[in-house]
Amino acid sequence: SVPDWMRGCSGQSSLEQNNDRFRILEELMNDYLFEYDIASDTLFFSDRWKPDGIHTEYPHAKKWLELHEIIHPDEMTYFLDILSSTRIYKEKRTVEFRARFIGEEFNWYRLCYKTVRIKKTGTIRFIGTISNIDTERLLSPDHTEEGIDPLTGLLHPSYIQKAADSILSEETKNSVCALMLLQLDHFSNIKKTTGDLYTKQIEKQVADKLKTSFRTTDLIGYSENGCYTVFMRDIPEHIVTMRALQVLKAIPEVSIPKSEEAGNINLSCSIGVALAPLDSDNYMDMFLKADSAMYLSKARNGNTYSYFNSEVDARQRGGT
Repeated sequence: SVPDWMRGCSGQSSLEQNNDRFRILEELMNDYLFEYDIASDTLFFSDRWKPDGIHTEYPHAKKWLELHEIIHPDEMTYFLDILSSTRIYKEKRTVEFRARFIGEEFNWYRLCYKTVRIKKTGTIRFIGTISNIDTERLLSPDHTEEGIDPLTGLLHPSYIQKAADSILSEETKNSVCALMLLQLDHFSNIKKTTGDLYTKQIEKQVADKLKTSFRTTDLIGYSENGCYTVFMRDIPEHIVTMRALQVLKAIPEVSIPKSEEAGNINLSCSIGVALAPLDSDNYMDMFLKADSAMYLSKARNGNTYSYFNSEVDARQRGGT
């Protein structure tokens, strides 16, 4: 249940009603408090923090965020998806994103919030805290170059496994996580015809395409032989499908070196997806199931995606 002092009333936000209490909480936590009303699309901040130096209330909040480029473009779509959600979560939600206020450069922020339904009005509100974590991320070993592949700038598989298992142990049954494996189709032939140098250029370009196709909060990794891994936390299944289709469209856009040996190579990839907790609740098991789904895509002549299917997997393994 939500305390009375956190409940909003029609026509007035709970932040406006309880500025003194919120101010004390903010000083204790060193965070800023916010509230977002989905029905009116209005964003409220407590008096301690004015994002533009003037206002604490923002009607037409989504338009304000877009017009003033508050949220980094890489996270904007995902952020708007969050604000549009009408799902009530019992547990606290956490999101990290880049934003800039009052003409500053982009900084990293952490949003911790809960969704609540106001009994009096029946409307849904997001209530929570926002904190600047830019220094924290710079100092964190998770965000140093250790564990990063020097060729692609993507994470090593061992780091993704460790981070994903940690995330899976924290997520509740109400959250969906996804593991996507993808491999460039006919990679051995590409490597044979273009040579190591050109192949590395291709792999780097594919990595760049993946970086622009996923959220910055997603874990994107590279292993070898044209194989890539993406772990996505707290993401609806239809968004996973959308990301897979986006990747399938982006890969052919990679420029292939022109040479007589390369001929007319058409770049594509095969994608396999496993979900948690539907398919498994640990990374290695998800990896094996995503790998099975990826080979199903290969069996379909590549350039497609497949979700893990237990019946198909049993047939692939000879009924075992």
